[in-house]
Parts: sequence; structure tokens; C-alpha cells
Amino acid sequence: MEALRVSLDSYDAEVVRQIALTLGLRDADTKPVKSKLIQRLLTEIPRRAGTAEFIKALSDTDRAILALVMERGGQVACSHLLVSLFLSGLLPIALQADGMDLALSRLEALLQPLLLRGLLINLTPPSNYTTRRQLRPLYEVGIAPEVAQVLPRQLLESPKPDLQSFATMAPPQTQMGEPEVLIRQSFFIWSGLLRVRARRLKSGLVAKVDLRRIARELGIDFEAQQEYLTLMLVLLQVANLLSVNNDAISALNDEHAQRFWQQDPGAQIREFHTALISLDGTPELDESLLRTIGYGYGGYACNSYTMLHHQLLAVFQQLFEISWFPYDLLMLLLNRGQAGGFAFPESYIRSLEQQLRWSSSNTGNNQTLTRALKALQDYDNQLALRLLREWQWLGILELGYAPGRSLPEAVRLTPLGRAVLRRETFTFNGEVGQIILQPDFQVLALGPVPLNTLAGIEQIAERETVQPAAVGYRLTRQSIYGALQNGNSVGVICAFLTQITQQPLPQNIERTLEEWGAQHERILVQRNVLVLQTSVAEELDSLLADARLREWLHRLDERTAWAEHQHVKKIQQRLEQLQWLPAVSKGPELDLPESLRWDEGRLLLRTLSPSLYVAGVVQRFAVPDKTGWLVTPASVQTAANMGLSAPEILAKIERLTGGQLSPEWQQRIKGWASHYGQAHLLQVRLLRLESAAILAEVRRVDRQLGRWLHPLGAEMGVAVIDDKNWEAAVARLTELGVSIKEGRWW
Repeated sequence: MEALRVSLDSYDAEVVRQIALTLGLRDADTKPVKSKLIQRLLTEIPRRAGTAEFIKALSDTDRAILALVMERGGQVACSHLLVSLFLSGLLPIALQADGMDLALSRLEALLQPLLLRGLLINLTPPSNYTTRRQLRPLYEVGIAPEVAQVLPRQLLESPKPDLQSFATMAPPQTQMGEPEVLIRQSFFIWSGLLRVRARRLKSGLVAKVDLRRIARELGIDFEAQQEYLTLMLVLLQVANLLSVNNDAISALNDEHAQRFWQQDPGAQIREFHTALISLDGTPELDESLLRTIGYGYGGYACNSYTMLHHQLLAVFQQLFEISWFPYDLLMLLLNRGQAGGFAFPESYIRSLEQQLRWSSSNTGNNQTLTRALKALQDYDNQLALRLLREWQWLGILELGYAPGRSLPEAVRLTPLGRAVLRRETFTFNGEVGQIILQPDFQVLALGPVPLNTLAGIEQIAERETVQPAAVGYRLTRQSIYGALQNGNSVGVICAFLTQITQQPLPQNIERTLEEWGAQHERILVQRNVLVLQTSVAEELDSLLADARLREWLHRLDERTAWAEHQHVKKIQQRLEQLQWLPAVSKGPELDLPESLRWDEGRLLLRTLSPSLYVAGVVQRFAVPDKTGWLVTPASVQTAANMGLSAPEILAKIERLTGGQLSPEWQQRIKGWASHYGQAHLLQVRLLRLESAAILAEVRRVDRQLGRWLHPLGAEMGVAVIDDKNWEAAVARLTELGVSIKEGRWW
């Protein structure tokens, strides 16, 4: 902190004279030499500051300001001082009416009495290319050490923030996330990547074809949810649940991953939130903002996302005890009364504002300054809203809106959000889901089934559908073989299914599982072998007729043979001697794309002989013919019965051919695969309240009504009630004062 002499000497001579006049020094109005005034003030200011009567004569606000500055070590940024005074009610600001510039002007006016008494010193560097400080603008103030040493501390009491005075009513419209859905979708992404890796592009992003595949597996709209789907993958990676190699992303199934999926939802969301606020990167400036501030004002860079998230976290911890609080209060705490103070470092905002003010004073035109401040304030709102929506997506907070306002009206932490910030355990409602095993090998997970149960099902069955209230699986020969290869037994699988369904297994399923288990025991698995395939049987006959090749090759079928890996080089050398030039497969990632040609239900070969990977994929949903494969109603139905969905079949065809099928063929394949499933008819009652907000409030205040009333759409105010609950629901609604009329309203 500067010595008093240095601070006074840094002032313009007129400022020193004003301080002397305020303190009533003789001859101050005759414009004496600055150095002589400073000499007298060096004695007078500390003398008065140490006098109890002088400090008592100050206003309560003045004493509170001195206490706040002393708390900060004798030096404080005015932006932080503004927030403290506002929260304690000493600096009234009408949040929606007062602009940020007006708020700072009010603070400057509030500090003038202390500055003119020398109790506070303006530490803001000179602006407008001058060498001396003025009393405005104010970016930083302090108390000189000579003054701080003599101030009667017992008379200086720091004001306490009155946070409850900022509490507000719930807005008419509220938006909140679905953390249960988020956790379940994240689990399914992780589980899916255990089975099939996703390709990683050089840019570090996941290939769009894999993103679309994941979206289909989750049953979500890729175009509408692409941003959050990408964010989910990033959070899973940062939470150490995914492994990222040079060209692939796969799931980790280690001890950490198992622990993650077994812990309570509050801990899971907390880990996702920790991952979110630690993400690297810096927001990009939009062109309109660049045009406003980007020319001629030096270097600029936004605060990093990590810094922005931590600023938001600090504010929510400060307002933890308030339910709903105004969004404008949140923004004031984030940017501390400075337009752009949230998005940019404070030093940059100061420099920019000084240059803009200097430019405006020279031209006599304030439009550039006004436009820049408006652009900075808008950008603060843009960034804050983006972060708030990410927190809302995690289920940590709820946003409230008023009609006609694009920005939120109010914000509040959800019970889950409070548990996350307090690091407490949290569970969703106490309802327990149900597992149903159908005789057709379909497994239905209805309602909130625990993730550890779903994890067990994922190991033995193929997932078919994902819906908010149900997940469909199917037991297939392939899925059971996979479970057996992972060390399970048929007995363990049957016991697990009996346990989760709480019912004995259907006899046909138990018998089939035992048959599959017996068949699996007869399978001989050869690892790390070379597979050789020819285009026709005669070619393989000729190769096996060779005395040397016959020692290494073992025939599998008419066109396929295998050999131990240790003989690969010798086989290649012998083929070259026989003037054979084999095509070497480089794995499914390179063999599958654009390997076939689509011709109205036929998959035609582009090469003489298809890769084994290609044949293995196509044979799941098509039957072979002379020139390739045919996609038929029977082949598609068989694939569907084995657990392959219509979107998966279409995705495989698109990958194999490199193009989309016509809408007619897409519809045809979906029909053959029974894509649209079954329809269920249930007679229910419709209840219409005055607004969606009223419906939401009714469901919130009465837990039983919350279970009975199922909203139709987010903004309709209409709910479905099961007939059996109608009379009880009417009774509860009547107790709440709802007047019910029966009849049409449309």
C-alpha cells in the first residue's frame, strides 16, 4: 500500500486543494503551492483519522466503507466494494432499471466524502494520457498506512449482507433438468462403448457417424441433442470413465468405473459437475462484439471456461440459503457492476473503458462508449446463460422466466444442487422399478431401475430400446455367448434373472439358456490366428494342394482356411512365390466403410471376395446370393428377433454402402423389423389447469398428486390421470381450492 505522501503527490494539484478545503485548512482557497499543502495534510489527515469524534461524525455508510477496506488489507477494487455495499443495503440499486454504468457512478458518489477527507485514496492509475490522478474514475481505492494505524477500529463495524431481502417469488414459468435421465443416458453411452468403440478424429472430436449411432441407441434426436451428447462424452472422459487413444474412444471398466456407477446420484452428478467446471478452453468472441471492441484497443482474451464456472460456483455458494433470487442479482455478483466484468479480466475492462472514455471526450460523441458497454453486458449475459443451462442440464439449478423476457427472471438451486455443493448424499424419489422377462426373450426394465441392475442386464442381453420410462432388452444366443466368455455360467445367469424379476424363469427360456450353454461348451476358440479367404472354392483347393502351404493351412469351409500366427510370414512368402498377391485386411474400421453397393434390396460386392468382417456384418440381416446378399422381409425379421433394431440395420447398410437409403426403403425395413412395436390403449382422464406453472406447483405441493398427474407437454397445463385415481385426485384438488368442471375445453 502506498504511503500517504506518495498518494497525495500522485494527485492533481486541484484535488489536493479540494481535500485541504474539505478539512478546513487555512489559506487552502488561495491556491498555495501543492507541496506545502501536502506537508500540512500529512499531519492533519492522520490526526483527524485518529480522533474518535471525527470518525463518529461520519455517516454509518462511511464507517462501513472504511471497515470493508480495512478487512481487505487496506486496499480494494471498487467492483468488490460495490458488491459488498449492495448486499448489505448501503448502496441501493434497482437491478432492472439501473445500468452497470449508473451503479458504478453511484458508488463513486458514495466514496467522494471519504476521498475528500483523505481517509480513502484513489489508487486508479491516471487516464486520458495525464500523469496525475483525479477523484474519478475509481477502479481501486485504499487507506494509507499512516491512516490505517490510527483509525479507532472499535468504531468501524463491517456491514453484514442481508441476503434474504433479495429472495423473490417463483416465476410463472420454470425450467429444470432431468438428472435421472442424464445419469441413465451417460451409463448407456459408457456401456455401449464397452462393446463398440467410437472413432476419434484428428480434431479430437468423435466421428459424426458414431455420434449418430450413439443417439440412435439412446433413442434421442441427434440434431436437437448433438451439443449435449458431445458434452456427455467429454464429461465421461474427464471423469475417467472413457479411454482415449489416437483414433478411438472406448469405455473403461476398472474399479473406478464400477464404483462410479454404484454410488448415489448426488455423488455421480457431483463428479460430472467437477468435470464440467474443470474443462479447458476459452469462449470465442462473436463478430458483432469484435466489431465493437476489437479494433484499436490492444490485446483481448476472454476468461477461460474454468474461471467462469468457478466464478459462478462462488456466487451460488454466497447465495446458498436463498431459494429463488433474481437473475439480475446473479449478474451483478458475477460482473461486479462492470459491463464485461464476467467475461473478461478486470484489467482489460479497465483499459478498454479508459480508452473509450478518452476517445468519447475528444470527439464529444458517447455513442461508441454506450454501444461498447451494451455489447459487453450482452456478452456477459450470453456466457452466463450458457453456463447456467449446462448446470440446469445437470439438475443442479432451476431457471425461472417471466412472459416477454428472454433472459431468466430468477434462479434457484435444486435439492440435488444443494446436495452437490454441500457434498452430501442424495437419492431421487423412493420408487423402485420393475424387471419383466417375457417368454419371447424380451427383458423390460420399467421405471427407476438401479444402475447396478441395468449393468448386470447389459452383460447378458442386447439393448433394443431406450425410453424415459422403460428400457427394452433381448436375450440372444450372441449376448449369452458373450456373457459366458466373460466368465459367467448359465446357472449364474438364470439366478440373476430370477433375482431381478422376483419370478421363476419361463420354462422355454430356462431350457434355451441351458442349450446355448451346452453349445458354447463345445465351441473351440483359437486366438491370434490368420484367416485366409479366397473368392472361389477352386482357388483354395489349389492352395491346399501345395505341399508347403498344406502344412500350415487348415480348411474351415469351401473358401476359408486358418493358420497359426507364427506361420504368417512363411505363408506370405510362399504366396508370392506362387505369384499370388493377397489383399490384407486391416480390421473392421477400414474394411466395412463403402465395401458394398446398394441396388434396390441387393448388396453387391465391389471386390471379388468380401472381407470376413463385411460378411460377418451383412449376414446378420441379409441372405447370400451369387453376387452378394439380399435384404428380405424374412432376413430382417430374423435379425430383429436376434436383437438387431431397424435403425441399427439401416446404420450398418449406410456404413457398408456409404450412402443413405431412400425413404421408401427405410420405411420398408422398419416395417419388416417391427420398428414401431406394439400399441397400448388405456382409458384415462384429462385434467386441464389454468397454466403449466399452476400444474407444476400443484404436483410440487402434493406428492400424491405429483404421482397421479402426468403432464402432457411442457407448456399445456394438461395432465393425464388414471381412471382408478380420478376420484381421489378430485378430492385432493378440491382441498387445494381447485374448482373442477367436467366437459370439453377444446
